[in-house]
Amino acid sequence: MSIHVSGYKPSPSDLSSSATELELFVKNFPILQEYEQDILSCADYFFCAPSFAWCSWLLVDGAGPLYLGYLLLGWRQGFFSSQCSGCEAKAIVFRFGCGFPFSGGYSFSAFCPSCRSIERRLNEHGVLKLIEFVRGLRKRYPREVKEWEEFDGSVFSWGGNGLKPERRKRLKTTPMAQEVSFEQIFEELKAGKLRPQNFPNVSLFDLPASLIFDDAGGKKLKLSCQAKDQVE
Repeated sequence: MSIHVSGYKPSPSDLSSSATELELFVKNFPILQEYEQDILSCADYFFCAPSFAWCSWLLVDGAGPLYLGYLLLGWRQGFFSSQCSGCEAKAIVFRFGCGFPFSGGYSFSAFCPSCRSIERRLNEHGVLKLIEFVRGLRKRYPREVKEWEEFDGSVFSWGGNGLKPERRKRLKTTPMAQEVSFEQIFEELKAGKLRPQNFPNVSLFDLPASLIFDDAGGKKLKLSCQAKDQVE
């Protein structure tokens, strides 16, 4: 018997639109910088998932699309940045991945606003910090919330008349934002037609986290998160 393990893979539709949206990103990057706080303050903008931005790794949960809000926070805090190999300016990481996180190494793709180049490189260490950061973001700012709710249902009864009323539970999924395309965001920002600010001010939050490889406890990766500030 063989076991196959694979990380996150974008959908075929995402892969087909990746080049177009990446070109849109490079062309309009100054707009993202100008409207950074507006994007972080609007759930629809924050949870937009550019098809070219994602992360992947094995064994540990948390891999998947890198939402626009995640990218902005990662650039602001220095997690998603690297030195451009061409002009040595600050390059912006928008995608990264690795096999097993324990190795420490990873590959990444980055855009340099200075020389406007895009490069794919390898880094021999540091992936655990990136995984900690992304997993912390997904816990603090989930794209959707799932909760159990009760409802009036029925259950089959062998000793009765077939069905009898009974309170039952079902899993309810509530999206935190409406779907909006990457292209549509730029159209709205350029036209000054910004959506309502319906999201907490994420710039006020700090979420320290640590990813621990617990060999004695059965070789498991554990994430420890503790928020310093509370959402009002």
